[in-house]
Amino acid sequence: MAYMNKKLSIVFVAVFLSICFATCSGSNSIVGEWTAAVNGEIKTIAYMSDGAYTVSKEDGTVEEEGTYETAGDRLIITSAYRIAGNDRLDLQEYSDDILTFHIKGKTLTLIMEDGSSIAFTKKRN
Repeated sequence: MAYMNKKLSIVFVAVFLSICFATCSGSNSIVGEWTAAVNGEIKTIAYMSDGAYTVSKEDGTVEEEGTYETAGDRLIITSAYRIAGNDRLDLQEYSDDILTFHIKGKTLTLIMEDGSSIAFTKKRN
């Protein structure tokens, strides 16, 4: 009987640790590069682990950068836009937005305040 209890305890701990690693491992982390077709253009959003992000066009031109933070399913972004054709960042305008986001597998869905959404596919971490 003691042997059986010990064996069940070991199985319980193994299952518990597996669940913890699966939910805490960052598999649902927004950090990484995500791509989508937006208004007919391929865009890549790169969320860095330090809270910075960039939005790039298909040719690699960065058109937006800023900072972000997450709180539950909310994505809070503060961005500064680049002026087209300029290699350096000019603070043309600032924007603070709060979006809702969901990650399922390799798909990141951003839901705008007006209810519209864009689905991005994860490129890499």
